[in-house]
Amino acid sequence: MIVLDSARMAKRGWKALRARGFLAKPNSDDVKIWMRAVRTDGVCVIPGFYDPTTCAELRREIENVAERFPGAVHNRSNGADRRIFGADCAAEGIRAFADEPQLLNAARTVLGGDATNAFTLAGMIAYREGNLGSGDGWHRDSFFNQFKAIVYLTDVTAENGPFEYILGSHLVQQKFSDHAKYGIPLSTSRIENESVSRLASAETRRHRVLTASMGTLVLADTTGIHRGMPLVGGERYALTNYYFPGKSLNSKTFDHFSPVLGRHIPVSVY
Repeated sequence: MIVLDSARMAKRGWKALRARGFLAKPNSDDVKIWMRAVRTDGVCVIPGFYDPTTCAELRREIENVAERFPGAVHNRSNGADRRIFGADCAAEGIRAFADEPQLLNAARTVLGGDATNAFTLAGMIAYREGNLGSGDGWHRDSFFNQFKAIVYLTDVTAENGPFEYILGSHLVQQKFSDHAKYGIPLSTSRIENESVSRLASAETRRHRVLTASMGTLVLADTTGIHRGMPLVGGERYALTNYYFPGKSLNSKTFDHFSPVLGRHIPVSVY
């Protein structure tokens, strides 16, 4: 089975490499430092990217977009997790985060010089019994070529759904090692809690729970194992930019996340 899985991964990897093209160089010392951490660990945390006033304004924008475009709101995890893909098409402040040049440059250092932010997700998740957290459990977004920039718009504690990440799980050699040691699958992006628990218990340093103050930015290679922790109380607001290599971005990408504001649901003006 591992031989077959290896062959499939090799095929996916070759396709991903062709889509990625030449990598961009960091255009600032900040981006260089951030992406060094992402390449090594898979994730980087940058405090104070936005101040509390900006976070409050962005929360209001999210609520306004949800009210104006109820058909664009995805309801997941028993209604606890509400998402709007393409919220950047409907609000100026969210658009500014979507177009942030340093974040685009960061993405292009790992996805190639033509990488683009397909859309920005406005996420609102609140405690509800039985919720699975943002993302509905442990997963990878794909096995190759995925990068996100996430900004917390509320203070995030262990109670209200912090982002969790398994360090190093984005690395190809680590994917095979984790498969052999802990049964982490190579053939599917969804991962059972029991498998991740075995890994986290055996290698505690690799399990990161990213609690942080509002305004904190998280950069993540989401080919690594991650989830939003299930909430036990409170609520969390966040914005997430979804970056893809330009060559791999097509109508199927948007349809996978349908409905997307500005794509499946028209937006005339802010």
